[in-house]
Amino acid sequence: MILPDKYVNVDKSLLGQAAQLLASRRVDQTVTELWSTMHGLEDSWSFDRFSLALSLLHSLGVVNLENGILVWSAE
Repeated sequence: MILPDKYVNVDKSLLGQAAQLLASRRVDQTVTELWSTMHGLEDSWSFDRFSLALSLLHSLGVVNLENGILVWSAE
């Protein structure tokens, strides 16, 4: 689910997971490093959900990929 509802908690929704990615961002970080950070925090992260949350942030213009490094525009 993209949005939380009465059956899906905020932290398990795509929007909530995108917010967790924003909270875990660092300067000069690769996609692999961000994935390792998120997967290390909680085993419930699947790579599919991670890539969907990252794609959502990209479509909203929050993150871009330049030379293999994630560049965050929401600082």
